[in-house]
Amino acid sequence: MGSHGCVDALARPYGRSGRRQRGSAARKHRRHTGAAGPDGAGRYGGHLSLPGVGTRGQHHRAVAWRRQGRSALVSPLHGKRALVTGAASGIGRATAHALREAGATVLGLDLEASEGDIPILACDLASETDIIAAVGQGKDRIGGYDILVNNAGILQEAPLGGISLDHVDRMFAVNVRGAIIVAREILPHLPDGGRIINIASELAYLGRSGASVYCATKAALLGLTRSWARELAPRILVNAVAPGPTDTPLLGFEALTESQRALETTHPLGRIGRPDEIASAVVFLAGPGATFFTGQCLGANGGAAML
Repeated sequence: MGSHGCVDALARPYGRSGRRQRGSAARKHRRHTGAAGPDGAGRYGGHLSLPGVGTRGQHHRAVAWRRQGRSALVSPLHGKRALVTGAASGIGRATAHALREAGATVLGLDLEASEGDIPILACDLASETDIIAAVGQGKDRIGGYDILVNNAGILQEAPLGGISLDHVDRMFAVNVRGAIIVAREILPHLPDGGRIINIASELAYLGRSGASVYCATKAALLGLTRSWARELAPRILVNAVAPGPTDTPLLGFEALTESQRALETTHPLGRIGRPDEIASAVVFLAGPGATFFTGQCLGANGGAAML
């Protein structure tokens, strides 16, 4: 793989390694009037006939409950405040918009500041000073935090024989150390029930020739996820998502050779993922349906790594 495309770059380049770097509804129920459906169920709203049991009308209170549930599903994150790193493009951008559509107030971090539906503050994740300032500024802007998505990261490829200290330090500084510092700084502002979600990679499990350091950083994120889940429970829930190859600038699928494309799609679903498919896993982990999840990793990877 060149890159599996699960994260966005969020750090200033340095060093002269010369190596390539890639940066970053619910369906309405229809009332059936015909015969039984293909799953053997009768038409919607019908009665089940059992010996010795009479039919009973539907209870209106149940209808009211369904309406309330539907409303909750539309905006499950109403009133929540989220910070997404690497929010300018790819999975980070899709995640920020998905959280916003779910009702959250969302703020992003990336190398360059911008305004819009998702305001983004400038921050270099390789700089502790930048992170501390950005987290503080963000708190003042949106009034606090409920959700952190550690999405940002970079990929530099190099075979083992060509790995330099700068290469190792660069990727660990952004992919691992940056995530740690952001989580450390946001932790005092997270209320009970807060969420931390780390974006790892299928490659944390599978490995990849020529990308060992990147794979190591993503495996480190899984270790952090499990450790923080134990340390912060039961007040804060910590989970991860491990995307497979995803259609982002980091992957650059269109620019890959035929053999590289084949490598990225050699899994049961046979295609690369969409950023919104990864974002939906994040929204689930951030929402009310994931209150019994902590220390877990959802593999949104097309079946490449069956965990």
